[in-house]
Amino acid sequence: MITDGIMLGRIRQSFLAALAVLLMASAIFGIAASTSATKAEASEYASNFCGGWLDPAWTGTYRCDSPDNVSGYGRDLVSITTVERAGCVDYADVWHNLINSWTCFPSHTQGYMSIRQDGGWYRGVIRNNNLTYRAQFVGAIWW
Repeated sequence: MITDGIMLGRIRQSFLAALAVLLMASAIFGIAASTSATKAEASEYASNFCGGWLDPAWTGTYRCDSPDNVSGYGRDLVSITTVERAGCVDYADVWHNLINSWTCFPSHTQGYMSIRQDGGWYRGVIRNNNLTYRAQFVGAIWW
């Protein structure tokens, strides 16, 4: 009989502890759900450029710059999608002079580079990083 009372007390204690945890979790969830999340600053527009074949690095047409109609002021990011071979991304000024150092990514990936926000007019640039084989690449620029 005494053991039944002890067991009943332990069950009641466990139940109250579980109930307290449940109420606490509900309160935390309620507070989190009622607060509004801040909107992340993100680019609203993007345009692909140079979708196609590029020659091996440093030969023929190994590099492709975005055209004037998608280049310009207020560009945020430039990216490359590599299909078969490693590729690199950079950005250039209005005269096609590279601004940053090439950042390269392995095949079958997508890589990004931020464009500095200094009021300049910039275009995206991609290139093949393979020294032997042509490959397909796609560039994109966001603003």
